[in-house]
Amino acid sequence: MSTTSWTVWTVWWHVGAWSFDADVWIGTAAIAAAYGYGRRRLILARGPKAAPVSRAWFMYLGLALQWFALQSPIAWLAGRLLSAHMLHHMLLLVVAAPLIAAATPWAAFRFALPPSGRAELDRFGAAADGTGPIGRIAAVLASPITAVVAFVGTLWLWHLPAAYDLTLRSPFVHEVEHAMFLATGILFWSHAVGTSWLAARLSPGRRILLISCGMAGSWFLSLILAFQPAAIYAPYLFTVHLVSGLTPLDDQRIAAGLMWAVGMIPFNLAIAMAIKRVMDAEDEAVAAPEMRAERA
Repeated sequence: MSTTSWTVWTVWWHVGAWSFDADVWIGTAAIAAAYGYGRRRLILARGPKAAPVSRAWFMYLGLALQWFALQSPIAWLAGRLLSAHMLHHMLLLVVAAPLIAAATPWAAFRFALPPSGRAELDRFGAAADGTGPIGRIAAVLASPITAVVAFVGTLWLWHLPAAYDLTLRSPFVHEVEHAMFLATGILFWSHAVGTSWLAARLSPGRRILLISCGMAGSWFLSLILAFQPAAIYAPYLFTVHLVSGLTPLDDQRIAAGLMWAVGMIPFNLAIAMAIKRVMDAEDEAVAAPEMRAERA
């Protein structure tokens, strides 16, 4: 069957619609293997509590979803449907990235290194105290403000029509876009969720502010796309109807709806978790005097 006859419904059954990019397959497998090896060494060194099974599930699920976004027919449809491209972006930015961040895999990756590599990494970490060239660069990279600006800026940059059209014409630029989505997404969500040192630096209130800023950036972009009077991405003008029967403008509005409906779920869950932490801390503060009185 010719690819011109594939539709949003039938494309899933055709092997040719699945991608077999060696860099994605090998890279995903290598990261999963390094994490598994490092996690086993971490458990041997510090015990099972240092690497709970739930975090491993988060890590492997996040890796599986980023592989699915890049290699499944969603990637093929993303070149022909804006709505599919938006789902593609959401899987990377607000599904795979927060899962990987929630796994807090950095200690496992550290233990995957040989002793000399861990020593070099520890020396770099000790230098990242805000003083000296390395320290100042590290302080900027570790700032929650940097995380928000990078996350929202990357999202908006790649949805500018000129940049967006370039990703559809250049496979290399498209891969750069994917790498930036994952990198900035993991950086942002490492502040917002999980137990990494980045997240530990933020109080629940500051976490809520950070998450709200990221959510607002996505929200405003979805509004702009939803209320455009015409389709703004030229490459889709001649492909949308072939695979979906939709008009380009309808497809654009569905894409905006996906950014709104699907994209907001992880932000709202993260805010709910931060609020729960505040409530739990208040309950502990109230219960502490009573417990001390009972012991006395």
